[in-house]
Amino acid sequence: MVKTVLVPTDGSGDMERILAIAVDIANTMGAKIYGVYVVDLTPFIGFPEDEVTQAIKAKLYEEGWNALRAVEKFCRERGSDVEVLIEEGNPAERIIKTAKKLKVDLIVMGTRQVPEEEFLPSLTTTDRITEEVATIGRTLTRKLFGSTAEKVIAGAHCDVLAVPIFREE
Repeated sequence: MVKTVLVPTDGSGDMERILAIAVDIANTMGAKIYGVYVVDLTPFIGFPEDEVTQAIKAKLYEEGWNALRAVEKFCRERGSDVEVLIEEGNPAERIIKTAKKLKVDLIVMGTRQVPEEEFLPSLTTTDRITEEVATIGRTLTRKLFGSTAEKVIAGAHCDVLAVPIFREE
C-alpha cells in the first residue's frame, strides 16, 4: 500500500506530466505527496563566500521555491495532500536520504532520455562484441534513466517510478 509519494522536481516544464502521474497514484491510494527540490551547490565547493557566490546561491534557492510552489499548486488543485521541502547537496544523494527520512513508499521522478541511435554503436567485428557489451549496458542505463535517476533507482529503499522524458538536442 502506498501511503506517501516523493516527487523530486527540477522546475522544468516536464513536471506537469510527472506530477499528473504522482497525483493519480496518490489520489487513488489516499497517499500524501512530498515535493522536493534539491539545490545543487557542489559546483561551488571551494569558491570563496563572496557577494557573487551568495547571489548565485540565493537565485538557486529562489528557483527551487518557485518550482515547489508550482508543485504545491498543481497537487492542491487536484485534491492531493501535499507538503514541499527544499534540500541542499548532491541531487541523487539528497533524494535518497529524504525518501528514507520521510519513509516514503514510492518515488515518482522524471528521467532524461535520448534517442537510441545516440547510444547503440554499430558492432562490425565479433572480436569487439564482448568488450563492448559492458560499455553498452552502462551507457544504455545512463541514457535511459539519466545519472540522477539511475543513482536513485539503485540506492532508494523504496520503489521508484521513472517517467521517461525524451530530450531533443
